[in-house]
Amino acid sequence: MPDDFARKIIQHYFASVTYIDDQIGRLLASLASYRALLDNTIIVMIGDHGWQLGENQEWAKFSNFETAVRTPLIVRLPPSISPNPPKSGPIYIN
Repeated sequence: MPDDFARKIIQHYFASVTYIDDQIGRLLASLASYRALLDNTIIVMIGDHGWQLGENQEWAKFSNFETAVRTPLIVRLPPSISPNPPKSGPIYIN
């Protein structure tokens, strides 16, 4: 694959990630403006592993490499449900 085309694919992929990140931020900011609602809402976000963007010479959605099996899962519990604050930082489940 030509380098300039590969850079464009990566640029467009990162643009889509930035877009959805902004949309999630807007949603959470809107929810935060209603404090009573935020304090009674469990937020769960899950994503998929995304695309292989040249890692291991692969330009595909599916792969047998470890990078293709890791997915984000983000959970936010309101203070009323979680009396003990969770650990800060990522937690990995194997």
